[in-house]
Amino acid sequence: MTGGDIGMKLKLIPKILLILFIFSLNFFYLSLNARSSFASAINSKASVVSNVLAHSNLTVRSSIHSHVKNNKSKKGYVKIFKGVSSPMAIAVGGNGDIFIAGDKGRGEIAEFDAVGGRIKTFRRGIYKPWDIAINKAGDIIIANDGIYKNRKGVKVKGFITELNPLGKIIFKTSEGVNYPYAVAISKNGKIAVANYGNGFDGYISIYSGNGRLLHKFGRGIQNPYSIVFSKSDLIYAANFNEGTIVCLSPSGKVLWSAQKKISYPYAVALGVNGNLWVLNDGNGGSLSKYSPEGKLLKHINGPVSYPYGEAIDEKGNIFIANFNSNSISEFSSQGKFLGYASKINRPIGIIIDKKGNIWAADGNGNLTKIENVAAGREYFQFDKRGFPYGR
Repeated sequence: MTGGDIGMKLKLIPKILLILFIFSLNFFYLSLNARSSFASAINSKASVVSNVLAHSNLTVRSSIHSHVKNNKSKKGYVKIFKGVSSPMAIAVGGNGDIFIAGDKGRGEIAEFDAVGGRIKTFRRGIYKPWDIAINKAGDIIIANDGIYKNRKGVKVKGFITELNPLGKIIFKTSEGVNYPYAVAISKNGKIAVANYGNGFDGYISIYSGNGRLLHKFGRGIQNPYSIVFSKSDLIYAANFNEGTIVCLSPSGKVLWSAQKKISYPYAVALGVNGNLWVLNDGNGGSLSKYSPEGKLLKHINGPVSYPYGEAIDEKGNIFIANFNSNSISEFSSQGKFLGYASKINRPIGIIIDKKGNIWAADGNGNLTKIENVAAGREYFQFDKRGFPYGR
């Protein structure tokens, strides 16, 4: 090799290095673009997923922070499911399904499964449903309130309907009905209806499971707003305007009547040992406990705020739907206040299923599952008279 050839090759080396350097830069640039495009695609997909979730019907969870000091782990929350318009009553079936009666149009009943998923809607044989109950067979008994014309053109003051689980009408009757406000089912399948009337001419009517009127009695009854059967088939009724609780035999005989510490009783429920817990709507709301013989055992002025429903679990704990303070209160079987769950808009009814889950129907038409009610502790404020109101 001559000196000239060597010199020429040496001159080519910088050019080759320059070409390699430029090629490396292009490769690095292309790599960066690829990563940027991939990241952009991932972010775009995440944005789409986020938008889908934001507009889906997935469960909404609303946290309720504990007011208990030094116990940060104790929190409660509610789960909200889409329900029905203008809810009036809530009930639970033996299989765990939940039913809400709504006043939309002529009226409807929505059925939900045990986890809050909507199954179906019933509309046949329904007209302004005020209360509902579910029997052992899963049939729905409905107290339909309001004046309407029947097929004969006669104006009637409401009627009672029973639907099977598929929505077929088992019976529909207006016999013995006068503005029905509440319905209850005995252990042997009899149906008791509290007929509010015009506020002074109410009575209780008893039907067989197929809708045949068996009894109708008004002694000791003026304006029954709530009704419940005892385990021995005694009937307890709350006279709203009169302000009394009445105990009746299955044939309608008045066994006792109580009035002490009762003010516009809205609901009555059976607790442990057969004791009665009475929700009073008067004076801002209160809770009264009576023995099975009608003796006043305890009276609690708060925290209860215009209560619209109550439910009692197997341990005897009492859960109260406070319409005015947008909350659920929990009391022990002895009447001790345990806590509250809030952010429930105007709850109008509450039930407990066999698994101990607590469900409420609220004024927004939602079915609300409440977990850890006692997490909230004190919630209510009180006015100068000592009556509670919500924050």
